[in-house]
Amino acid sequence: LPGLLGAVLAGYRGFPDLQRVVHGRDFHHPLHEEVWEAAGRVWASGGTVDPLTVRTALGEAAQRLPRGPVYLHDLMEACPNVVSAPHYAAQVAEAAGRNRIRLAGIEIQDLATQDREVDELAEDARQRLDLAVAQQDRGQLARIGDAMPDILDIAEHGSAKGLPTPWPDIDSLTRGLKPGRLVVIGARPGVGKSLYGANLAAHVVSRSSHTAYVSSLEMDRVEYGQRILSAEAQVDLTKLDNGTLTEQDWERISRATKAVQEWPLVIDDEPRQTVSRIRSRVRDLSRTQTVALVVVDYLQMLTPRDARLSKREQVDESTRGLKLLAREMKCCVVAIASLNRQSIHRGGDGRPTMGDLKESSGIESDADQVILLHPDPDSPAELLVLVEKHRNGPTGERRLIKQGHYSRLLSPAYMHQKDAG
Repeated sequence: LPGLLGAVLAGYRGFPDLQRVVHGRDFHHPLHEEVWEAAGRVWASGGTVDPLTVRTALGEAAQRLPRGPVYLHDLMEACPNVVSAPHYAAQVAEAAGRNRIRLAGIEIQDLATQDREVDELAEDARQRLDLAVAQQDRGQLARIGDAMPDILDIAEHGSAKGLPTPWPDIDSLTRGLKPGRLVVIGARPGVGKSLYGANLAAHVVSRSSHTAYVSSLEMDRVEYGQRILSAEAQVDLTKLDNGTLTEQDWERISRATKAVQEWPLVIDDEPRQTVSRIRSRVRDLSRTQTVALVVVDYLQMLTPRDARLSKREQVDESTRGLKLLAREMKCCVVAIASLNRQSIHRGGDGRPTMGDLKESSGIESDADQVILLHPDPDSPAELLVLVEKHRNGPTGERRLIKQGHYSRLLSPAYMHQKDAG
């Protein structure tokens, strides 16, 4: 619309407010985009926006104006009312939004011809439409001053804690499962990393109204469910699997089943899963419920988007995708990760470090927290919980008691209370 450019050239004083609504690419005519950007450069330099200063800022582009410098005066005179500039800006943004949706529709039609899984195509289609719509939401941009009340409130009262885990002593370090965070749990095979993830999911859904989504690439839903039921009913997992339960065991299972079958816990055991597929499933769930936790078990088994990439690049891409999922869906994503065996040969007690995370360098940079599990060499029943990275808080060490026969990890404080009772 020439009215918007005309208002700016005529000296409308609220130009920065207009820039929050309209970007140069929103103009249909490329020359109008160049005029808008040139006016922005004049304003940013402290100059007065008018036809002469904008012509100078255009440089060689001024030669492409239909009537030369006179065209800028024509635009200014085409503005019927300078104070209506916000209305003109809204019209430009509206027209640009409709055009983006039209182009997204064309891209989505093209997606349907590609030889890929439907889930991935659907998620790509959603992303294209989301991107087209998201670019409309420009009024939400905020200066640092707008965030200052929240910053000062945190300084006075501390940041809000996330959903609690089953282990209060670990929460004292990590402050729980916060939305938007990517938490990586790393350990060597058989140490208890899947157990850690399953205990987290069960705790969240049993003590809140929120949903947990588990992407289980290593176990099917029956195996995963057995571990959940074993922990809740406190029934030996082996007996639950081989059918040698006692009458007392069945009583415990009966009580636990009534609770577990009502939990909003979703176990997705499809063998080939991608980050795009997980995002699609979580997005679908979030339309009807609040998804607070996503557990991916485990990271290195995710199917890559591009199999031609090296394994390291594939894992790094998956890690970045899970971090974006946490931010976009405002949930906590817990990614279980495998460690290599280098720490075993280092001597000492063999404690792992973040450098032992298998086939990835991006985990260290993308994760908000990295927690490594290691068997205590002096106490086989205990796990060392090493908080190696915490983007917004302290690192440190805690301990958990591993009750593998009950498929659960317990805080030592809980064990002491139980013994005292």
